[in-house]
Amino acid sequence: LGQVAQAGPCVASTPPLLRDGEQQCLYICTTAARAASVVVAAALSLVAVAMAAAASSDAASAPAALVFLHGLGDSGKGWSSLNREVGSHLPYFSKIVLPDAPVRAIELFGGHRMPAWFQIPVRDGPPSATSPEDKASIDETVARVHGILDGLVADGVPSERIVLGGFSQGGAVTLLAGLSYPRRLGGLVVFSAWVMQRGTYPGRIHEAQRAGGRHTPILMVHGTHDDKIPFALAVESREFLKEHGHDDITWLEYRMGHSVAPPQMGEFRRFLERVVPEEAAPASAAAASASRDGGSEGKAEEEL
Repeated sequence: LGQVAQAGPCVASTPPLLRDGEQQCLYICTTAARAASVVVAAALSLVAVAMAAAASSDAASAPAALVFLHGLGDSGKGWSSLNREVGSHLPYFSKIVLPDAPVRAIELFGGHRMPAWFQIPVRDGPPSATSPEDKASIDETVARVHGILDGLVADGVPSERIVLGGFSQGGAVTLLAGLSYPRRLGGLVVFSAWVMQRGTYPGRIHEAQRAGGRHTPILMVHGTHDDKIPFALAVESREFLKEHGHDDITWLEYRMGHSVAPPQMGEFRRFLERVVPEEAAPASAAAASASRDGGSEGKAEEEL
């Protein structure tokens, strides 16, 4: 006992008062406990690293969504090709929403019933900046589109990663609903359309769509031979938006009629990639990018 006492802590792990079997059991238990604590600590460290990586991945690859409104007499199914044109090329656009307009008895066509985002009063000739408009049905549709956007945000899509677009009637609604939406959007895409309810500007543009001095980017595409929505009306609409301070407009014109062609889909995707990149950029970087890539104009020389 005296020797053990003189040895002190160096042999404390094997007390002499215990029999050999007890000593062995105590040694094994102590060693196992130490090993278990090391394993637990390592596991907790791995969990922390995995959680941090997942959070970083979620922030960098946040989901994106496209809402696209069809034209008069059409349906969302008529634009189902966007699942291929956008979804297969830009898979991070994980939600592509193609709603259907309600069926209405259109006054301009003698009460003929067809899908329409808003009523079209009787008029002489094609639409113009002074054509009569049905405020009730327009406001009803704008409210519905705002509800669709709210639903996407509730599902976890950041509003600034949502792009709203449309063709013809759907494009006209896109401008009204998009510019008046109270949360910042990623961008607006307008094919063969025009600005309606001009008397509501500049109040129509919600402050969220020009926050920090940056206007929500708009892509406007129109055919120079459009016989349904005059090319001149689209040009007037572009200039009208510019007059009200909207300085981030990408304008593309094609020698074609009232339709959309494959080259336009390519421009569409490039616009989507610019305004909603796969990896969410910090606000400062986004502002710098917007400053560099702001409004532009272009012509497509090929006949389509």
